[in-house]
Amino acid sequence: FGLPTTVKFGDFMTYTIEVENVGPESALDITITDELTVEMVLGQIVTSQGGCSETAGHISCNLDDLEPGASAQIQIVVIPDPLLLGEIAVNEASVKSSRFDPITFNNSANSTVQIRAYRRLE
Repeated sequence: FGLPTTVKFGDFMTYTIEVENVGPESALDITITDELTVEMVLGQIVTSQGGCSETAGHISCNLDDLEPGASAQIQIVVIPDPLLLGEIAVNEASVKSSRFDPITFNNSANSTVQIRAYRRLE
């Protein structure tokens, strides 16, 4: 969900969220929510379908519907703030549909990334 597991301060980092409908029915009105760590600066959001918006670090994406076996991706590009140097940032995203989902354990995921400082080689 978030690669790499270590990032240098000043580098862009991309969280990729993939949503797959494992069926057996269509998933309707799919919504993804993601709360960015306060110290992450949003670069851009790219989605394979639907659209996303961001307000004060709260990302909300409406992906419309997914047929059984279909998937959609969201890429969230961020830059770590200097306050995160040496810290571990945890990002969590969750998905829901307007159709009842009897299996909810797979409706959220998280990613842990350590923010490292650049080392200057001389």
